[in-house]
Amino acid sequence: MVFAQDASHAGVPHGDVLSGGAFQNQPIVQGQNAGGVVDLHFQDQVTLTTATGALSGTATVQAQNGQAAFTDLAYIATADQEIFQLQADDETSGSGGDLAPQTGASHNADIAATRIVFAALPADPAAPNGDVVSGIAFATQPIVEAQNASGQRDLNFTGTATLALTAGGATLSGTTAVAFSAGRADFAQSGLKATTATDGDTFALQAATSGLAEITSATLTADVVATRIAFATPPADPGATNGDVVSGQIFSLQPILEARDDSGQRDLHLSGTAVGLSVASATTELSGNNSQSWSSGQAAFEGLAVTCEDGSAFELQAAGTGLQDVQTSLTCDVVASKLVFATQPAHGGGPTLLHGTSFETQPVLEAQDADGSRDHHAIGQVALSVHTGNAALTGQTSRDWTSGLADFSANSLTLSAQNDGERVVLRAEAAGLPAVFSDTLDIDIRATRLAFADTPRVRALYNGELTNGPLRVEARHSDGQVDVEFTGPIAIQAMQLDSNIPAPGHVLTPTSGAVSYNSITYAQAGRIQLVASSPGLESARSPMTELTGSLALAAPGLQVTDQLSFQRDATPANLPLFAFRATPTGEPIFFSDIALRLGFGGGMKAVDIDSLHLWRDRGAIGQLDPSDQRLATAAVVQDSLARFGGLTDTLQTTETYLVTWSAQSALVAGWTLQAHLHPEDLIGRSSRASGLETPVTGSLL
Repeated sequence: MVFAQDASHAGVPHGDVLSGGAFQNQPIVQGQNAGGVVDLHFQDQVTLTTATGALSGTATVQAQNGQAAFTDLAYIATADQEIFQLQADDETSGSGGDLAPQTGASHNADIAATRIVFAALPADPAAPNGDVVSGIAFATQPIVEAQNASGQRDLNFTGTATLALTAGGATLSGTTAVAFSAGRADFAQSGLKATTATDGDTFALQAATSGLAEITSATLTADVVATRIAFATPPADPGATNGDVVSGQIFSLQPILEARDDSGQRDLHLSGTAVGLSVASATTELSGNNSQSWSSGQAAFEGLAVTCEDGSAFELQAAGTGLQDVQTSLTCDVVASKLVFATQPAHGGGPTLLHGTSFETQPVLEAQDADGSRDHHAIGQVALSVHTGNAALTGQTSRDWTSGLADFSANSLTLSAQNDGERVVLRAEAAGLPAVFSDTLDIDIRATRLAFADTPRVRALYNGELTNGPLRVEARHSDGQVDVEFTGPIAIQAMQLDSNIPAPGHVLTPTSGAVSYNSITYAQAGRIQLVASSPGLESARSPMTELTGSLALAAPGLQVTDQLSFQRDATPANLPLFAFRATPTGEPIFFSDIALRLGFGGGMKAVDIDSLHLWRDRGAIGQLDPSDQRLATAAVVQDSLARFGGLTDTLQTTETYLVTWSAQSALVAGWTLQAHLHPEDLIGRSSRASGLETPVTGSLL
């Protein structure tokens, strides 16, 4: 047997037969003799086989007229460019006997692509709920092959495979075009990945190359696999005007966490495991249930709050197993809800304040929230006033907020009470906050000086009563308020203004801050002041008192009467009438006026007297001597009264005075004349007085 015609194809670019296609030139096997002549009687069945690949079609044909002509054979190669040979063999019991098998020429089978297929689709074992992990390069990258209809790869296929996504919720990134090599476009180095908008989104790959029809892959599912935690909703509070959250208050907007991949997509399949919140700050405390379980990739918190310092920044940290932690930076805002006396008014560390004296410790007010944290952003003013107590608050009574403090340290606040020991409560007010009240403050009026509540007489006789009633001396504050708790000794003395030397005084212990002197006398005439003193207090000085002296008349044995032992019918002059002795007490005394009462007898009348004269009697008492000094002449004699006025004599010590008279006409027998001097008629004045006359007391001579 011989191959009269071997299998072949025309126009095969990379071989002589086309794999999978019926040979254009079908093989013909002839039975021939040794000389090559066809044995027309050869009628055996001839079967074609091949050692490689596979034949399709009718491989056994009954020879007719010496040849077996095949009509529909095709060779299916196991690989492109596969070399194969056809082997012909007849039946063993054929007409010509069992002829030796005959092997044909070698053929090169060319696989010519008619289509492209996905030899490998994207895959990732890390996608438990899908085919690939969204946003992550496919662990298994797609492979596109150029194949014939039998699924055999055309190793000689050239061109480029381009991938795209069909309509869906994903985007494709990476190198989307790869050249064919040996009939394959392998995207292993392309870094292709599909990123979806929602976990579980589906997509399909579409492959295209020139000359062959596009193909679309089976539907693939993108699985969002969380790698990190994100704050979908950070804590917030619209009341935090100076920050993000209000200290001590449950967040108005509670945090919501999401488990996301690196592209920011939520992993809807993450549920059940725990995620927790914590604060990375030593000054901030998180309260509430800070642990929640994931549900569809989300964890919503409730009832959370922080307590923190105003204006402080802190990190709220979220952590969960297998996921990258996340922090969000927040600023704490303390919003004041109350006023607080951070520092109470005090003196010496206690609540007893000194009347009229600036507080040793001035108050400090603080704007605080319910937890006692200070609101550094408080604005406006704090005003202080007296809430209870009969007292007046002076100084700068209002203060602007500064970093949440109203510090009155520089305001010199002072309380002045109406009564010693007054109990006072201060009231503090600020806009938008309820008023607050201080501790009860005791106001202590502390004496700084003594004062005369009563004044002594302006003028009095020496050694006489100086007061118009009880004389009260009080221990007072500089503003005049009485220190009723003062118990120090109070002494009162008289001070001669001319000498400025105090006389010994009296010491009394005060009651309710005062002493009363029921009677005060001073045994020396002159200008004096009463001085009240006590250790540690400013002394008090009374108004000046003028103490005047007085005249004491001598015993009446020196009075001269019946001075008519004279020559009758004569008109005498300077006859002695009356003598008296006066002694100044306390001080020198100025005579200003003497009224002499006259007694007439025997028909004598006042008109019968020409004049009366007053003498300082230097010689024999009752006699007019050359040494006597005339002081005055009576200008007025009316009825029985003769007045010496305008005298300027000063009585320094005990003096004797003589009154003489001169007749107007000759005396008549039987006339008598007597003179009397009463104490109230002897008018003198103090040598220290301001011209006011002082009646003299004493006894008649």
